[in-house]
Amino acid sequence: MKLLLAAGCALAAVVTCLAAAFAAMAPANFAPSMLVHVGSAEPMASVARATDPHFALVPNQSHYDGVYYYAIGRDPLAQGREHTLIDRPAYRYGHPGFGWLGWLASAGQAAALPDALLAVALACAAIAGAAAALFAADLGLSPLWGLVVALNPGLVYSATVLTSEAAELAALFLALYAWRRGHRVWATAAMTVGCFIKEPLVLVPAGIAIYEIGKWLHTKSLRPLLPRLGLLAVPPLIYLCWFVYVWWHFGLPSTDQSRDLTAIPFTGWVDTFKRAASFVDADYSNSQVGAIEVALLVVVGFALVLGAARAYRLDTVVKPVFVLMALTLFSLTWLNLLFPKDFLRAATVQLALLPFVFAPGRPWEPSLPADRGT
Repeated sequence: MKLLLAAGCALAAVVTCLAAAFAAMAPANFAPSMLVHVGSAEPMASVARATDPHFALVPNQSHYDGVYYYAIGRDPLAQGREHTLIDRPAYRYGHPGFGWLGWLASAGQAAALPDALLAVALACAAIAGAAAALFAADLGLSPLWGLVVALNPGLVYSATVLTSEAAELAALFLALYAWRRGHRVWATAAMTVGCFIKEPLVLVPAGIAIYEIGKWLHTKSLRPLLPRLGLLAVPPLIYLCWFVYVWWHFGLPSTDQSRDLTAIPFTGWVDTFKRAASFVDADYSNSQVGAIEVALLVVVGFALVLGAARAYRLDTVVKPVFVLMALTLFSLTWLNLLFPKDFLRAATVQLALLPFVFAPGRPWEPSLPADRGT
């Protein structure tokens, strides 16, 4: 029954994402290239049309982040032309994982890349749904809590713009479930992939390390702690090699081009509240954005604070990870918070983890049989 429900959660995630993607593709005769959101006057437009004369372009004001993953999928190591045609290239290549997955799925064929990116997003949504359901069951919850993936607005929106949220959740839930079940190597592999999909997932090994140290101290285990911590160091160390490559290739670290995206925790939220509230005097469209954004900030912010309070003991593997991920969301500036579509994307991981923080679980659970000495 558990596996059947996990399959149902996987299917539900595919259905919600595919339904949204079809609605977004409809104006372009259901062409997946519509989801990339390449602006008609931006440099990538001529490259896309040279590969596919029927590539669907959008007005420049509708340009969105799928363009960057499309560029990375065409130029995975930044050795071609495409990386010179996008803004903030060092920052974009700081999280190339989703573009790389598209490149692999398309077998390096640029014409097939939009279809491949959509296929990857749907496959990752299914994996995330199934892994979340299995993780829920292992924590003592109903596997139906895996539906948090299918019903996550940031995830569903990402399928309409071909961004990396589905891949983020797939890597995260696979890592948490595998680690809890004692499959350390598989968990390490999933965490390594996650580091390349989005930079905040570098904190997942750190969160698990906090949990492992707490469990070791609490249970006074005789099993050595260092081998497990050593495994948890592998994903960030591998990612560090790529970070150095990007720094060397572009002449600056990826973090240099993202300084305006982060701030001292909570200051960006205060600034966003002020900006959103000031939209009341704006035109009709902006006033509507401001009104809903205030409500979203209040509800999501309150939920995250409650989750962090619930997680104070850090006695299940998900709790320290949630706290660290919540802190990253509280550290964003208005550039990622002011507009609902960006805010919901930024909160995808945190909202997906939130129900699991409240699971009764088995705190400080002993190592399972699959844990082979690490």
